[in-house]
Amino acid sequence: MNSTLKISVFLLISMISPKIVWASGLPENIKLFVASPYEIGLDISQIPESITIELVDFSLMKRIETSLSENLSDNPTVATQQAARRVEDNLDTLKKTLQLAAQAHVLAEKFNISRLPAAVIDNSIVVYDTTNLDEILLIWRNSKNTQ
Repeated sequence: MNSTLKISVFLLISMISPKIVWASGLPENIKLFVASPYEIGLDISQIPESITIELVDFSLMKRIETSLSENLSDNPTVATQQAARRVEDNLDTLKKTLQLAAQAHVLAEKFNISRLPAAVIDNSIVVYDTTNLDEILLIWRNSKNTQ
């Protein structure tokens, strides 16, 4: 059975029965690299408890910029003061968010991520263009069968 047919059969089965029991085990962790957390279509109740899902969000820097610059005065001097006050008022949160944003880029470099979305399974297999857990697990399982 070719891989396209296998994927089609799997997708048909997963639409009929969304809870699939994986006889050959499951990966321990999946890192999801996304441009926005809103592009993830994961149903939390569908994630097996044995899998750790880590979200690597590349929209953090844009969200920091937006939160610091929205509704600023048109007067450049006043706008600078407003932005500075926002930074001071939210310094701890900004530091944590900047650290997460930097970590996202470090992880992307580590796994040679070239486009989003991407999933890294057990720190070894990279899957592009999907955040669908069933598809990711199918690719992982097929890779185990070919090893």
